[in-house]
Amino acid sequence: MLRKITIISCWLVVLLVLSIGFYNIFILYNSVNKIKKEGVEVEAKIIKKWRGKCGSGYGNSATFEFKIDGKNLKFTSNCNVPFEVLVGDRYFVKYLKEDPSKNIVLFEKKIP
Repeated sequence: MLRKITIISCWLVVLLVLSIGFYNIFILYNSVNKIKKEGVEVEAKIIKKWRGKCGSGYGNSATFEFKIDGKNLKFTSNCNVPFEVLVGDRYFVKYLKEDPSKNIVLFEKKIP
């Protein structure tokens, strides 16, 4: 009887963890879609770039800065920065007007 309870408990924990994971993926997917559809584009400047541990490997991250309503805002793009990005480069960033912390750097739209 104790063995059955342990097995059922383990399965419940696994299902809970999977449910939380799927929920977070769903929220992220919806945020990205909302940014793509409703986002505002603004120019951003890369102010710092580094290479570090990302998941099971290594990747590039960067801190970028952009201005909204006269305020300089800094955000970080973790583990998805292309190798060719340099400090001082300018790119367009798309962000949600109601929450600028929800943003995407458009690395394919470098500003000359």
